[in-house]
Amino acid sequence: MTSIQPGIESFGDNVLALMRKGVTALQNVQLLKWCAELGVRPYWNVLWGFPGEPPEDYERMAAIVPLLTHLVPPIGFGGLRLDRFSPNFFDAAKLGFTNVRPLPAYHHVYPLTAPAVANLAYHFGFDYAREQRVHDYIGPLLKELRVWKSLNGESTLFHADVDGRLAICDTRPAARAAVTVLDGLDRLLYLQCDAIADVRRLADAAHAGGFEATEASIVERLEPLCAKGLMLRDGRRCLALAVKLGTYKPSRAAKRALRDTARRDAALCPKDAVTQVLPTPRIAFEKIWRAW
Repeated sequence: MTSIQPGIESFGDNVLALMRKGVTALQNVQLLKWCAELGVRPYWNVLWGFPGEPPEDYERMAAIVPLLTHLVPPIGFGGLRLDRFSPNFFDAAKLGFTNVRPLPAYHHVYPLTAPAVANLAYHFGFDYAREQRVHDYIGPLLKELRVWKSLNGESTLFHADVDGRLAICDTRPAARAAVTVLDGLDRLLYLQCDAIADVRRLADAAHAGGFEATEASIVERLEPLCAKGLMLRDGRRCLALAVKLGTYKPSRAAKRALRDTARRDAALCPKDAVTQVLPTPRIAFEKIWRAW
């Protein structure tokens, strides 16, 4: 299997609930990351315009998208359309749609009465039962989605083991540093978050690995990684965003960008609570290239 068509459609939990998707935003991001790791091409879209959707969900999505530019972007994005056989069509009045009618093109194709055209049509337009000014809140997300598509595989975020430490390499436009290096408990926690991990599970993993850590201390410890955009956290759930190097091979453009960024970045591996410097950046990169 080399490609899939997942029904992602959104990175907003409230919007996904309105769609009756049965998944969360973090699960959708996890799917895209694992597709990259396993060499599977996802073909997916972003939709908006569901009755009653909260505009703040779109603010959060606009903030998340710049962190995902190393993953495959949507093939398209646009406002909601009603299709025959969909829940929105069958339960239109209940879900907040009114004046459901065939798209205008059908009347140009079929010289029939309005009821006959309505019986033939598959795609429908609509009005909202309650006023909803979609264009007032969708703009920032649209801008970020266009940037994501324009990058065309030139952005990367991956991790590789180097001498028992985890080197996270980042060329996204939102990158804070070209390389971040983790060891000890920080390495363990990041690898545990390859799949969405609850803080309690992370505490159990830390204890099993011989580290002393509480749930509160783990949240505090991971916060710098979230601030750098290397992880996403939703309440007690955490997800690492870097893709494991292996089957995943970043493009040549991404490799050049990483070299250039590292050369310009005087603070290649800044020391902080969760980062330690490899012996020298040059040695680090030589080992990363060999792993690559």
